[in-house]
Amino acid sequence: MSHNIHYVVVKVDSAKGAISTVEREIEDWGTDNNWRTILGTISKKGEFCSNESSYHFTLENTSIKDINKSFDERLQRPNWGWGMSDEDWIKIKQTMTDIMATDLDPTKLKEFLLQEKWTNIYMLIGFVKTLDHISWTLRSMKKRRSFDLFKDEYASWILDEYGVTHLSFEGNNTYCVVVDMHS
Repeated sequence: MSHNIHYVVVKVDSAKGAISTVEREIEDWGTDNNWRTILGTISKKGEFCSNESSYHFTLENTSIKDINKSFDERLQRPNWGWGMSDEDWIKIKQTMTDIMATDLDPTKLKEFLLQEKWTNIYMLIGFVKTLDHISWTLRSMKKRRSFDLFKDEYASWILDEYGVTHLSFEGNNTYCVVVDMHS
């Protein structure tokens, strides 16, 4: 089982309102093996409101500046997953080369897929997903050089990944709801 923190930004009138809004919006998300705990909120002013505790994440020791810094680091030095070794990179490159060698001909592609190189394909999928998250985030940031939790998204609506999702609600205050995703 792994845990990922996903931040959900919402503009409502209170911290409790932010928590209930996010709970309502994501209530149908997940299964018995993929569930969540809403830890609390951080307001745009940096105020905390705890909801539940977790030994995986401490809300009170987190600042907006720290969160922004973690996404800046992720954009500059992506975590391609599970500590990719040089050998893993060679496998990913070879898998891309092998797929392109099929010219995407259905018969050749099927033969390639039947060779049981699923681990390599799985690593390639993770690599491409991370590139996708980074490219969408960088495009939305335009000329800004630093990630802003209250303006930018990362892996939006992919709640079981480390990311930021923004919800469209109107209220007087902006909150970041911290969700501990278990998958």
